[in-house]
Parts: sequence; C-alpha cells; structure tokens
Amino acid sequence: MKFEKFLEGKKEFRAAFLGGSITEGVGCSTTSKRYTSQIVERLNRRLPEINFIEINAGVGGTPSALGLFRLDYEVLSKNPDILFVEFAVNDTGAEVQMSRYLEGIVRNARRRYPELPIVFLYTYGAHIINTTRENPSFVIREQTKVADAYGIPHINMGYDLYDKIMDYGGDNLVYTVDGGHPNDAGYSVYADSIMRDLFRVDFSFEFPKDPITNVEFPHPVLMPCMDIEKLPEGWGLSGRTLTANQSLHYIFSDIPGASITFEFEGTACGLYIRIEKDGGQARVTIDGKDMGLISFWDRFSPDLDRDGFLHIAEGLKYGKHTFTVTVSDEKKPLSEGHVARIAAFLAG
Repeated sequence: MKFEKFLEGKKEFRAAFLGGSITEGVGCSTTSKRYTSQIVERLNRRLPEINFIEINAGVGGTPSALGLFRLDYEVLSKNPDILFVEFAVNDTGAEVQMSRYLEGIVRNARRRYPELPIVFLYTYGAHIINTTRENPSFVIREQTKVADAYGIPHINMGYDLYDKIMDYGGDNLVYTVDGGHPNDAGYSVYADSIMRDLFRVDFSFEFPKDPITNVEFPHPVLMPCMDIEKLPEGWGLSGRTLTANQSLHYIFSDIPGASITFEFEGTACGLYIRIEKDGGQARVTIDGKDMGLISFWDRFSPDLDRDGFLHIAEGLKYGKHTFTVTVSDEKKPLSEGHVARIAAFLAG
C-alpha cells in the first residue's frame, strides 16, 4: 500500500515522530528547521487541502527503550495517522538489547492502531556510519530485521547526508554541528530524503504471533510522578518541567535517606529523569534487592542540563514488583550537589 492511500478522505493528518536528539532537532537554528517540522511544512504545501500536524516526541540522548515507555503517553494518546521511528544512532552499542524495545514499540503501536503506517528512519553519525550500502552497519541490520518482520519501510537518510558531506571532501561541519547532529542544511537533506521516499515505499501490516526478539512488553507504562497524591517526606514537586515534554513536572530531593517507592507489574523498569549540574546519586532496590547506585549527573552535565533515561532492570520474572529509590549522600566529584530529579517511573 502506498502513502497516498492513507491520505484519502482526510481533512487532517497527524504525523508523529518518535526518536532521539536528531528528531528533537538538536543543532538547528530554530525548531522550524528540524526535519520533522520541514516534513510537515512541505506536506502542507504539497497537499493544501489536508491539514498536516506535527507530533514531535524526540528526546536527546535516549534509546528506543525510553521510546517504548513514552509511546502511549506522548504519541499514541494523540491519535497519530503515521509514526516515524528514529533510534539508529542512539541504539548503537546495545543493538540486540534495544531491538527488543524497538519491536515493543511496533507491537504496542499496532495493537492500539492495527493499520497505523510506521516508517523507520536511519540517520548519519560520523562515528558509526558504514558507508557501504550493500553492507549496512550492525544497528541498521538489527532494526531492519524488525522492520521486515512487520512490513515496515525504512528510509536511510544517513547515506544521503554522507554523500553530501563527501561532495565537500568529507568535512562533517558543512552539514552537521558535531559530526552527528545536522545543522539547518543537514536537516534539509533529511527532509529531502523523506519526501523523496515516502511516496515510493510500500506499507504492509504483518504482525507475527510471537515477537522475533523473544521478548514481549504487553503493557508498557509511563507513570508521571506529578500525579502522586502525597509525596513521601523529603520530596517536592518542581514548578519546572522536562524540556522535551513540557507537560511533565518532575519531583526532586537532595536529602540523603529520602526514599520513594513504586509498585509495578512487568519484567522491566526504568526512570525518566532530569540531569543537571547539581545532580546527585541514589540507591535503588527491586523487591528489596540492592541494584546499586544510579546517577543524575554525567560528563555532559557541566555544559548541558537535559532530560535523561535510566534503564534499571529487564528480564525480571513477570509479576508484581516493588522499586525503591533512596537519595544518597554520595555524588560524582564534579557535581555541584546531591539532587535527584524524577519525572516518571517506567515499567513494562
């Protein structure tokens, strides 16, 4: 089925983009220059009888695991008519593990909307790109396995950007700000790639009975901490929100020993957090078992406050579990404080 079939009879068409910093638009001069906004603008110009609406769900520095947990809250709840998924760079290094979550995104999207067209997008990264089209990088091969199993087309924008860079003698900074994040010109190349291929590719709707990665996430959920009716002693609700999702306020504490407990049912869990210069550490337990320290600070913190993701556990025995976070008096040497900031608990 071609893309035009999904447009028939539509007065409004909602295009959702789920991904990392490239989808968020890091590197462009204004959000109107990111590839997601350019695509919607170009579709509106091409088909003015339809009102195309952008749903941007990009969060920098996060993999498809967080994408799975964000899927319902930030994407499916907004009734998309098409879903673009971009994690080819951020899933690098944990391809097999992350493929489970990528497949989880597909299976849960298709359960909710059985005929939702989905497109995988592959992007450029100077440190990982394999420039041979006949022998793509490992992360792309793993994601393509999922795509092929579900009849999902994939568009490799990265090769087009690579070709442009090669035209300038391999100088990454002509089209990117850092070798990975495009500048305005680079984002325009990505938009060109999608507009060229979107009307060419074929969509089908396969749904294997069993997941090809042998892991199922039947009920992934994002539990906003701002919805907790009564916070434990030592925790407060911030008036500030996440950057990528400005409807999500986070809770915080810098008091060592302050704890908060979540109960969930599933096999995996994590945290949607805020990483800042004064981020501290916390000890986590699952069902009373010590899982070690987690950090709300990293090597990028001195220069960049941002949203983040902590992948705590997977492969738990399916059932009910108790997850506890306790603020520690320890911190990274360069951190300016001990603050733990949590926007949501994630489970599935």
